Amino acid sequence: MNHNDLIKRSPTFSDNEGIRDTDPLVEVPTSGEPGRTKVHVKQLLSLFMAINFLSYFDRGLISGVLTKIKSDDRMMVDGETLSDAKAGIAVSAFMAGFMICSPIFASVGGRFRPSYICAFGLVVWCGAVVLTSLSSSYAMLVSIRSLVGIGEAAYCGFIPTMIDDIAPASVRTFYIGLYFAMIPVGAAVGMAAGGVLGGYDHILGFRGWQFPFAAEGVFMLPLVLCIMRVPPSVGNGSTAKVSQKKLENVGINTLADDRASQSSWSLPPATLTVEKQSYPSALKAVTSLVKNPLFLLTSFGYAMYTLVLGGVSAWGIAFLEQGQLNMSSGGASVTFGLVTAVTGLAGTAVGGWYVDNGGGSKGNVGMIRCHWFNIIAIFISVPFGIGAFLMPSVPPFVCLVFVAEFALFATTSPVNAILLESVSAEMRTYAMTFSILIIHAAGDFPSPILIGAVSDLFSEGCPDHKDKLTCLADVDSHCKWCVSDDKNTKSICRNETQLRNALLICYAILFVAPMLWGVALTITKSKKSKEYEEDIDAEAE
Repeated sequence: MNHNDLIKRSPTFSDNEGIRDTDPLVEVPTSGEPGRTKVHVKQLLSLFMAINFLSYFDRGLISGVLTKIKSDDRMMVDGETLSDAKAGIAVSAFMAGFMICSPIFASVGGRFRPSYICAFGLVVWCGAVVLTSLSSSYAMLVSIRSLVGIGEAAYCGFIPTMIDDIAPASVRTFYIGLYFAMIPVGAAVGMAAGGVLGGYDHILGFRGWQFPFAAEGVFMLPLVLCIMRVPPSVGNGSTAKVSQKKLENVGINTLADDRASQSSWSLPPATLTVEKQSYPSALKAVTSLVKNPLFLLTSFGYAMYTLVLGGVSAWGIAFLEQGQLNMSSGGASVTFGLVTAVTGLAGTAVGGWYVDNGGGSKGNVGMIRCHWFNIIAIFISVPFGIGAFLMPSVPPFVCLVFVAEFALFATTSPVNAILLESVSAEMRTYAMTFSILIIHAAGDFPSPILIGAVSDLFSEGCPDHKDKLTCLADVDSHCKWCVSDDKNTKSICRNETQLRNALLICYAILFVAPMLWGVALTITKSKKSKEYEEDIDAEAE
């Protein structure tokens, strides 16, 4: 039987128009029905990227308006302006709902259509962000932000699995990277939008900092209808698995090149035995993941990445405004947002492209390649990041933080490829859900709060000064009077080095990531050696 009998090819050129198809159609099984469904890969990828963009636009947005929230007279607690620690809680509040609900949504993936679960989560998310725009007290704001986490919990684990199902193998890491690149891009645009729009007193009846929350909810609604049309078998954890040896036995060296170059593919059941995996229970999945050191080490190393990124994203703009660099609110938001957007998009894409062109991220060899890339990138990022926060002026800060963030974001695609590859196909949704739970719980959930608390420790009493004269008179404490450009918020006294010191400590913690990934690399090398020995024994027999 020849190659063409095994791989069903759709025409490379349209039969009617003779125009090359630029959006490949990948055929996937139709759940519960005979036959296969054609999926437009690039259209689905664009949909998933748009959802991730808006999700992280919201994350960046609350960071961009954080100084406005702190000084909003309606957000005061017991008549006092919010401390940095309490402001950090407002940023991290979404994690409360996320941590409770993400395992629940992952466990029902085998009973309900994944696209419908995602749609439900998006509806909850839309409602929560619109309610954020109506918040009139600190308690109300924190409560509503927890609902955002519930919505995100419903779709965060399924979408990466859907991409892994439809992505051509030769560009798998790159496609994963494009999706995750929307994290920094969305956050950066959100920061910039928050800084600019937050400077207005009112927009269409909303206070300036609250208006963009209502707008993002409206923009997300059409995507709910789009994701409901995703075929049920995409992302349900029961994707067909075909072993490499079986393909070689019938004359195919690899399926990857054909999936990458052809507009559709299928495997005839008469030729190959296709193993359809059942969706595991939550208990079985958790037990499996806890016993998987490669998954755990990679996830906790990734958590150090998100701890730093979450902390810098939450407090970076405030550092530029209230620290020694003395930038305006709008200027700080645009500068930090632009750097984050460019480095996030370029770094994430370059990381995925480099790994794919170096041989890909599949198998133990691919994971070893990803581990080495990630470790080297972090060792580049840390010294540049620490140096950036020590700079006395904006230009050198921007140059150093650009290199630091580019290297940091370059690890995004490889580390997520490792997470997907470290488990069996039916475990991927659980793996992504619990890895996201880990990186949030140990990363960007505590980091804004901890950085805020550490910053308060370095304040040296400056926030106690309630007027400009007494603030500026306290020269020994490096106090600085931060003037608000919004009449709805008030000016405050700050120590100009308190956020810098807290962010330096935060960035230094990133050194923990390559230590954990180094152990994971050793484990992966051991697995590769064991596989090689088994192949030698099989050939001898």
